[in-house]
Amino acid sequence: MKIGIMTWYTYYNYGSSLQATALFNFLEMKGYNPCLINYSPKGNIKDIEKIDFKNMVNKIEKKLCIKNVMVNNSKFIDFIKNNTRETKKFDSFFDLAKLNHDFDGFICGSDQIWSPLTFDSKYFLDFADSDKIISYAPSIGSSSIKNENIKKEMAELISRFNYLSVREETGKDIIKEICNKNAEVVLDPTLLLTKDDWNNFQDEKIFSEINSNYLLCYFLGNEKSYVSQIEKYAKKNNLQIINLYTKSNSKLNKYNLKEMIGPSEFISLIKNSEIVFTDSFHGTIFSINFNVPFYCFKRFKDNSFNNQNSRVIDILKKLNLLDRLVEYNGKFVEREISFEESNKILHNLRIKSSNFLLSSLESIKSKKFNGEKKIDLKKYCCGCGVCKIICPKKAIDINLSNDGFYKTSVSEDKCVDCKLCKNICPMFNNHSIEFETLKKIYSFKSKDKKVLSESSSGGFGYELAKKLNSEGYYVCGCSYNNKNDGANHIVIEPNKLDELKKLQGSKYIQSYTADAIKEVLELSKNNKIVFFGTPCQVAGLNNLLKLKGTRKNVILVDLICHGVPTKYLWNKYLHSRCKINNDKYIVKFRDKKYGWRDITLSLTSNNINYHKNQDKDDFYCFFENIDCYNNCCFDCPFRTKSSADIRMGDFWGERFKLDKTGVSMIIPVTQSGISLKDSVSNLGIIEEFDIENYWNIQFPYNPQKAIYRDKLINDLKDKQMDLKKIRKKYYKVKEEKKEIKKVIKKIIRK
Repeated sequence: MKIGIMTWYTYYNYGSSLQATALFNFLEMKGYNPCLINYSPKGNIKDIEKIDFKNMVNKIEKKLCIKNVMVNNSKFIDFIKNNTRETKKFDSFFDLAKLNHDFDGFICGSDQIWSPLTFDSKYFLDFADSDKIISYAPSIGSSSIKNENIKKEMAELISRFNYLSVREETGKDIIKEICNKNAEVVLDPTLLLTKDDWNNFQDEKIFSEINSNYLLCYFLGNEKSYVSQIEKYAKKNNLQIINLYTKSNSKLNKYNLKEMIGPSEFISLIKNSEIVFTDSFHGTIFSINFNVPFYCFKRFKDNSFNNQNSRVIDILKKLNLLDRLVEYNGKFVEREISFEESNKILHNLRIKSSNFLLSSLESIKSKKFNGEKKIDLKKYCCGCGVCKIICPKKAIDINLSNDGFYKTSVSEDKCVDCKLCKNICPMFNNHSIEFETLKKIYSFKSKDKKVLSESSSGGFGYELAKKLNSEGYYVCGCSYNNKNDGANHIVIEPNKLDELKKLQGSKYIQSYTADAIKEVLELSKNNKIVFFGTPCQVAGLNNLLKLKGTRKNVILVDLICHGVPTKYLWNKYLHSRCKINNDKYIVKFRDKKYGWRDITLSLTSNNINYHKNQDKDDFYCFFENIDCYNNCCFDCPFRTKSSADIRMGDFWGERFKLDKTGVSMIIPVTQSGISLKDSVSNLGIIEEFDIENYWNIQFPYNPQKAIYRDKLINDLKDKQMDLKKIRKKYYKVKEEKKEIKKVIKKIIRK
């Protein structure tokens, strides 16, 4: 039985690495075939910001105060590699959903993967069939869920679980409150393994630089008030102090070892310590498992918004060891400790927890599962329109949705459930080429100054389109449409070079493509075509052309894309900027008259002459904050893969920081793409770079979706709300913080 484990383990953190390893090895010892799902967490939730001066200063100090780092990332990577198995890396819902075919069951847990402070629906197994999911010891971490949006989403996601457990009693109470479900309280996976089991994972080479008995310090929070107490204790008991490095400005860093520390050394250092001083949950439970005396310090104030003390309090209470808990900024009282009673309790809890997990797995094993998961196509629709074109019953249309995006709509009375729409959808049938398999990228800068002045970057797209159009190719790309104040794809006939200027320049709004793609499909039967579009649009067309057998007649070029905002933003922006009344205007999202790097949006007509750079412009404020993007943009499966022949965009970075007229980045994906690059070499200056520059310069990772995203779009949709007021509501504090941070950095550097 193959089991996918969804948990944190890509952080270079002892607890995260060890709990993932423990669950994997426990399952393997019990005869299952587990595998860690390689998905990286996105970090803290994105909410409307508030000013917290103390927190800001601490963060900046942490970044500026760089000392010897005693955590070796390679040791964490090697530990996971040597003691577990992983899937390939996933970054989107669409790729994760395919795992339903690969795994017989899924487990989410442990660690604080259900924390409302880092909410991510993937850790609730939203991509997996509900009959095949188990939660094992996920921690909510907090004593309550303050945000109502997150509370609602968590309730819906948790309600799907038939096999439900958590790590703490507080988590059990919260789940009962928000969705009226009963959850088992089970042990953290690290406690499923005995101390003898853990002996197989330790590395004692670290002791070559330790010459005496020692006490171990492991603090994740503020340890300043405890340092003098610990030093006094060490002197009194003639113990060497060893500190596990956690932050650069710790007063305990003078006690760091020279040897790099990884999870194996972490186990050995706790096991052989005379006593452990920690505020860490896993530092505490490993001490308990190895029967090493310890003191656990509260890391948070009890009334703190992000209070996570409940996890240590809960386990200490269960094991009757609450006398080892030290209040926040308090003093510990020296007292003896006996593990006799806690060992008996732990043994019984281990049996109970093991029984829950194994019985849940056996119950799943008995169920019939066809490897499919029902998915709401509309929720993740990119609006390319290929489903509309392929539908044999004409049951599908592409319309503007309630949140302001072109999306599929299905007439259920016409639908015969043939599944052609799902099979051709680029989001769920992604056959793109991974960029990791490529070796080179290139810069391109047109030799024609006029081309550079009208193009967004280095003019590669225009030069390629002009060359192919003159050779008999139809050209399909995005054009701005004054009639509907939006963008749509149009098809330009061969040898219509003057028409190509309609496609020149960026349009940072969603383009309607369904009609143009249908035209491209018809033309592809007997003509040569080049199509420019976003990666999802190109992937949809690629699927359609392959199905119809005409892919060889079409060159596909996709654009480096970070996402598209709701149409309501652009509508409100136009209204607030110029109140256009059937006035013909020219919009340039990147007006090169004001430079390449100083991105400026301009609107001009007989009545308008408006231009502002991205730092001041209202549209760019919302666009760059990415909060009002399409749902699928937060789970884009194309950021590091492509169905095109070649990808293009701006070439930012150190190499061209002094360039003022623009440089294109081009990534040949297929052999045809390499030929295309070579075919325009006489039209521009081309340089070769390693593919790693793509990751370093473009930052191709899916962003965190803001919890206020739906509210923001509703505000933009509301015709009565002023755009500047909306900007102030969501971003005033964020913009003020930017200025404050600049001042603080200057002060700190002095």
